[in-house]
Amino acid sequence: EAEVQAEFEKFSRVKRVHLVVDKSSQKPRCFGFVKFMSKNDAEQALQATAQGLVQLVDSRNHVWHVKAEWTKSGDMVVDDSDAEMEVARRREDRKYRTA
Repeated sequence: EAEVQAEFEKFSRVKRVHLVVDKSSQKPRCFGFVKFMSKNDAEQALQATAQGLVQLVDSRNHVWHVKAEWTKSGDMVVDDSDAEMEVARRREDRKYRTA
């Protein structure tokens, strides 16, 4: 997650990174979510990915070109809105159901 954050921070201000991992194998599922400080930051990151400027190198020395897109909820910006609070509440609910 730190590598993803560092790469996006070359172009915009990042609030949080979450990479999705398979629960059983603990291996990355090759996607994740990045939240930005503002809508402008998110738009700058989208533009950088569209231009192929956001790249990560994996443990096999393969270069990954990161593609960004708006989530269905448009929730790329942390704004303490009701939607953000609802996402956090659902995440907590899931955590307790699986525990």
